[in-house]
Amino acid sequence: AFGTTGAAIQYARSVPVDWRTVIPSMAIAFIASLVGAYAVTLVPPDPLKKALPFILAGLLLYVWLSGAGVEHAPRHSKRKAAAIAFSGTSTIGFYDGFLGAGTGAFYKILFVRGLGYSFLHAAAPAKFTNVASNLAAVLVFAATGYIFWLLGAWMAVCNFLGGQVGARIALKYGNNFIRCAFYVVVSVLIAKTFKDAYL
Repeated sequence: AFGTTGAAIQYARSVPVDWRTVIPSMAIAFIASLVGAYAVTLVPPDPLKKALPFILAGLLLYVWLSGAGVEHAPRHSKRKAAAIAFSGTSTIGFYDGFLGAGTGAFYKILFVRGLGYSFLHAAAPAKFTNVASNLAAVLVFAATGYIFWLLGAWMAVCNFLGGQVGARIALKYGNNFIRCAFYVVVSVLIAKTFKDAYL
């Protein structure tokens, strides 16, 4: 949440943000994540962990083959774009509260492939929405006692610094750099989630 907030602000200062879509998406993601975080205290997440690397791989291949994110070309009416954004953020928000791994990639895919944004224009909306679902999950886990506060504080500092550096590099080198970095990071995430689930 800390690193993503800092990075989101950096992107929002440099790239226009459609707040009429982003703010309601954040609210929906927040509520959905509350439900997901509560659900994980009741239901074991192991089946989803085992499916996750394959879901990520399928989505990565889908985005790559479609050529999405090269150009910023929103292609839907405002009503249809809102429907896609809100249904997507409710699903991803629930997932963020329930498991969380790869949530940023899922939000990025939603705005890039679902709404026709470039990777650069999708960065701030995806990150702001991710912050909302992150914070909701933190509230639930704090209330239920599942947070190691000292470890979390150190991670928050490092996460914020990393987010600042990453956002500045991405803004400097532009959309193609962000697009390539997305493919690399998600590929690494696929390998990591597969290792965690099966090895």
